[in-house]
Amino acid sequence: MPWRLRDRLKKGGEATLTARPVGKFIALLALLVIVMCGSAQTPIDEKEEPKPPKVRTDLPLLPPLETLARRAVPPLGELLLEAERISHPAMRELLRRLGHPHDRLILRDGKVLRIAPLPRPLEMEKSPQLKVQVVDATGQMESQRSLLREEVARAEYFETFAVQEVVQLAREAGKLQPPLPASQVLELGDLVLGQVRAFHREAVRQGWRKEGWEELDAQLQKQERQIRLQRLSALQQEERWEEARQWADRLLALYPGDAEMVSQFRQLVETTADRAIARGDFAAVRRALDRLRHRLPGTTSPNIERFQRVLQERADFHLKQAQKFQEAQDMVSAWLAGAEAARLLPQWERVQLFQRQILRQYPFLIVGVPELPRSTWPGDALSLPEQMAVALLYEWLLEPRQPPLTWSGYWSSPGLVPFRDRGGWMLFLPAMPVQGTNGAAGRPLRVQDIRFSLEYAGQPTQSYYDPRWDKRLAEWHWEEGAGWLRLERSLLARDGLQLLHAPLLIAPSSEGGPAANARPHSAQSPLNGTGPYMLVQSSETEWVFRVRPGWVRSHVPDGPVLREIRFRRYRDVRQAHEDLECGAVHMVVGLTAWEADRFADLSHVRTVCLARQEAAPSGVAFTPRVAMLAFHRRHPIIANVELRRAISAAIDRESLVRQFYRGRDPTTYRISGGPVPIASWAYAPEYSPVTRSPYRPALARELFQRLRLTLPPGKVKTAPELLPKPLVLWVVAEAGPGVAVAYALAEQLAEYGVKIQVHAVSPRELFEAWKKSDPPYDALLWVAEYPHEGVTPFRWLSPAPPGQAWPDPFALADEPTIAQLRQQFLHTDDPSVLRSTLHQLHRYLVEQAWVVPLWEVDSFVAVRQGLQVGRFHPLWVLHHVENWSWN
Repeated sequence: MPWRLRDRLKKGGEATLTARPVGKFIALLALLVIVMCGSAQTPIDEKEEPKPPKVRTDLPLLPPLETLARRAVPPLGELLLEAERISHPAMRELLRRLGHPHDRLILRDGKVLRIAPLPRPLEMEKSPQLKVQVVDATGQMESQRSLLREEVARAEYFETFAVQEVVQLAREAGKLQPPLPASQVLELGDLVLGQVRAFHREAVRQGWRKEGWEELDAQLQKQERQIRLQRLSALQQEERWEEARQWADRLLALYPGDAEMVSQFRQLVETTADRAIARGDFAAVRRALDRLRHRLPGTTSPNIERFQRVLQERADFHLKQAQKFQEAQDMVSAWLAGAEAARLLPQWERVQLFQRQILRQYPFLIVGVPELPRSTWPGDALSLPEQMAVALLYEWLLEPRQPPLTWSGYWSSPGLVPFRDRGGWMLFLPAMPVQGTNGAAGRPLRVQDIRFSLEYAGQPTQSYYDPRWDKRLAEWHWEEGAGWLRLERSLLARDGLQLLHAPLLIAPSSEGGPAANARPHSAQSPLNGTGPYMLVQSSETEWVFRVRPGWVRSHVPDGPVLREIRFRRYRDVRQAHEDLECGAVHMVVGLTAWEADRFADLSHVRTVCLARQEAAPSGVAFTPRVAMLAFHRRHPIIANVELRRAISAAIDRESLVRQFYRGRDPTTYRISGGPVPIASWAYAPEYSPVTRSPYRPALARELFQRLRLTLPPGKVKTAPELLPKPLVLWVVAEAGPGVAVAYALAEQLAEYGVKIQVHAVSPRELFEAWKKSDPPYDALLWVAEYPHEGVTPFRWLSPAPPGQAWPDPFALADEPTIAQLRQQFLHTDDPSVLRSTLHQLHRYLVEQAWVVPLWEVDSFVAVRQGLQVGRFHPLWVLHHVENWSWN
């Protein structure tokens, strides 16, 4: 009853309390609730209930319920709520005053009576005596009073003076202390008008207003329209152009075909275009004209024709510059200048023909990235751009190249290794030899390079670490010839091809070359890898990779087709959209599903979900990234298993995914019930999110109640002995919505009384924290990567030497059950035992809530149609880029 009543008050509806003999029933119900709460000892698996409504418990937003019976009409809850959010005293006072509807009577002696709304206008009252209900500032009835008609000079009605007071405040906005922008007051006025109109309609329906008010609603509608137009003018006068454009778009949608709205919108577009020309931002001119054509198709005027001529002249200038660059054999600059012409006139055929000609003469690729790499050393490649750079600079050591095994495989069981190739499965015998050809930098591949690469990947500090690596390293056999290497493994050895994911690194050289552990990260490094490309230039806005001289392999005997690859950073999705449309970039990476949907209007662009490029035999694609919330075991604040389980059950994963990630396709960002991809062989099938939802708010409330984290109707109370301080949650502050997700997650848990302190850190800060036995976080919101299906959670649940960074970021390696399962996993080659062990690990991590699985992280790319890509690597994207070409 209280919640329903408060919700009705917020909407401005009627709220009445009727006296009924329900005392015995309420007492019986209260006794029953006490007995049920006291006897609840075990979690109950019930249907999910909606979350409790968000109510401000620290402020008296609404009057006590017992006073409502003394009110003529209920308060306008939205205005009272907004009054508590606003800090400016004048606006807050206005909202509090208008939050309690009332009329005013001005008497001839100068007194003003605040009264309940009159049923009919004063002019229609024919009785010589007027009976009114006098109310106070909070809308409560003080008395009933009878007045002679001649005592009353005039009446002011709530719907009328509410609008007048808002307009008056907007006129005086600059004189207030502190001053206010008029647009901000008028924005508030739009809210007030909406609430006043809603009140008037409800008053007529309930009979508070009877006859004589027929024209008032039309007048309010006209005043609401006028205030909205005034707000648009105020935004332009205050030069808040982006807000003005958004508000103008909304007005056109609210008033389609309104001549004055159309005129105001066209004037705003012309003003925006003139200002853009004055500052030389011709792309903004084109955006303004596109907005006009989209909203008002067929609209023309002398000014619009003038803007079109300006764009044509500027595009001609860029195209002439591009042709000069082409004559000077500077093909990339020629392309970029042509792209600027296409940015202004995207459908200009001359530019399109010129761009195709450039790509035939000098095929290259420009990739739009959310952030530039900070390092090119494989062991430090944490972000997507860094992994892409590693894919360019370093080769994949043992990947099979024999057709049709074109791509690196995902394996789902030990023993004979099935390789996936565009939806099909093929068996590859471990004894088949793997051969290498001449290396880079004028040196052939050497046995010491191979040995060093495998030993490097077996170091616990590196991201390629596998705890079983060293065990199998001795089972491989090397044979070296003139410019070639042959690696072979006995048929009796199982699981041989799990070594297939390791970069080829140059071993330490006694010939004066760089040490192997010197981390190359700039163009000055003479030997940065042996991959198809070299880093030749880096700046704050762009990184440039060019083909490594003499680099050829058996699968590309003529070397890479793309002569150059550039990384260019984009600020936001709108810039990425414009750059991809005109050709300033050819591909945009690091997109969420929601962001990828923004590119659907570009006919020459396709979007690809990296994990779903091919049909998986099981029907479930292997998504290599899983987002999770993981706790650090050594911190006593989260040692209670019921607290961890309650946090897991309280997180509404679906709402977070819908808010920050998912677009039109509801199948993306699958909710996960485990620490590994759903398609992985290590995923226990009984935790399918289709049949078992991890979000269980009823269970969460029950567990928090056991922990004495109660949620009474009043203020949320947290037992001080249980959580003496807030939980510290770290999240990597990379491009994307990760930090916003962490704060939204903290808000969800705050509703249950759990306080979270979010700290956004860089990947390097996180990497350094992993070296400490007691890192400064209680929980970590992170994304676990599984480069192929053979990677298991033991990759980050194995002990590391003291002072090293990887793995064991959560102090779980020495947890007794996990340590026992790890030993069981390492000391067997039986596929059924391995699978069973991994399923036990999955169950233990989730049931003990050391790991709270969230969702699989799908990643999207948007790419121009002419780029011929057989398949994007689901993790490193640019792997096998040497095979790409332009159509």
